[in-house]
Order: sequence, then structure tokens, then C-alpha cells
Amino acid sequence: MNLFDFIFYNSLKIFVNIFFRLTYKLKIINSKVIPQKGGVLIVGNHSSWLDTLFLNCAITRPVWFVTGEFILKTPILGEIVKHLCIIPISRNNGNKGIEIAIEKIKEGNVVCIFPEGELTKTGELQRFRNGVALIQKQTNTNVIPFYISGAFESWSYKQKKPKLFKNIIIRFGETFTPSGEKDSEIANEIRNKVKALL
Repeated sequence: MNLFDFIFYNSLKIFVNIFFRLTYKLKIINSKVIPQKGGVLIVGNHSSWLDTLFLNCAITRPVWFVTGEFILKTPILGEIVKHLCIIPISRNNGNKGIEIAIEKIKEGNVVCIFPEGELTKTGELQRFRNGVALIQKQTNTNVIPFYISGAFESWSYKQKKPKLFKNIIIRFGETFTPSGEKDSEIANEIRNKVKALL
């Protein structure tokens, strides 16, 4: 991250934090589990267009978000997010995004991934894809699960605009290291940890 991106990111983070604390009833539980330094992988549900912004309010450190490549092609928004901590991942070539996520963790950064791969259309937790297992195995890093409640009601997949002043709860689970060997086993183990935070 260059100096301009650093200043832009932190300025936007401060603004978002103030704005969301004024327009939503945010409750953050157990954020102390996130270490102040060192690489770590945080993993959770994806139910709202605002999930990344809510998480930025809950975590003091910069967070690198693995997100769909389409966001960079979105007018105006694409120009903004390219200066933020974004790891674009393509449906056709997801390996490149995974490699970048692995590199960021090894450099000592916080990386967040939503392993459902897309916004839930029902509000229910969907199947976790195996990309999260590849990142964890290649970095041998700890995983911190989280669950965001209330976000689906605020701005879900089908809503045209957000509903403000909703109760939003971000709950972090305890740090753990998956014990599975197969990618599917690791992904499912992480999903169970996330689901337990419901």
C-alpha cells in the first residue's frame, strides 16, 4: 500500500466508522481475539452489501478483503475500491486471488474471506467453498470465525437500498486451527465454527 492509498484508506475508515455508528445500532462482541500484529485469516457469513463496512468498524487493523473481481469494473465504486485493501478474485481464475491472499497473510496482514462465494439469497448460511481451505493450508495460519447478525435485514441481495437504524451484531469466535486434512473437511470445519456463533 503506497502513501496515498494508506491515507485514503484510513480517512475513509474513520468516516465509515463514525457514519455507521450513527446510523446503525452496532454491537461488537469478542473483537479482542484479533491480534494486534501478525497474519491471520478471518472467516464468516456474507448476507449484506454492507458486510465489509461493518467489519471495518469492528476491527482496528487494516483488513484485506477477498471479493469478486466485478467490483473493480463497477463505475465510480471501482475507482474507489482500487485504493483500498481489496483482493479481487475471478470466477474463471480464482487461483490468482488465493495466491495474493496467501501472500498478504505471510506478510503479516489480516485477510477476510466470505467462503460462501456470494451473498446469501435466503439469509441462511450457505456451503463454504474450498478456497478458504487452500489459504489456510498454505499459510498454516490461525482462523478467527465471525458471524454478522441483522445485516441481511438491513441490505440483502434483493433490496434496492439499505434500511438504516437496524440492530447489527458482529460476534467473533475464538481463534482455532482446523484439524482436517482434505480441503472439504477444513472448509466444513470452519463453517461449523461460524455457524456456532449464530
